Amino acid sequence: MSERIAMEMVPVEQALNALRHHVTMWHGYAFALAQKANLSPEEAAHFFMEGHAPIIVATPTDPAMLAQYARQTATTLALIGEGNNVFLEQVGERWLIKSVITADRPNLERWGAALDFFVRWLAEHSRMIGEPKRIEYTLWLDGDVLHVQLALRPNE
Repeated sequence: MSERIAMEMVPVEQALNALRHHVTMWHGYAFALAQKANLSPEEAAHFFMEGHAPIIVATPTDPAMLAQYARQTATTLALIGEGNNVFLEQVGERWLIKSVITADRPNLERWGAALDFFVRWLAEHSRMIGEPKRIEYTLWLDGDVLHVQLALRPNE
């Protein structure tokens, strides 16, 4: 006799922890393959985005939309990383996300993918997503804290 399995059967925290583990494992694996193919992090991001090109559309972004994108980015980092260690703050007209990424490191290193590769990939990926929306993403790593800053680019 088979049993139908539904997401509701697993406690949310347990499901999120399992998902986080698998996502970071796949990140490490994908980055290791990109490195074996001699792709730079930026080239790997472009290759990844080839499948997303039709869904990236230029939309006008105002301060309210920028705040929404900042929250969405922070939520994504919380979902795939250490959920309780992601912080979002508004600094003037910019938004700053700080995400502690110690859990990502072992899963990346298991495959030989450097944390720097991940950060550079994420920076290029974010730039490609933000550009048509006039959002400038700036990313940097300070120890085990990933900083992601979002700002509106001036009209050209």
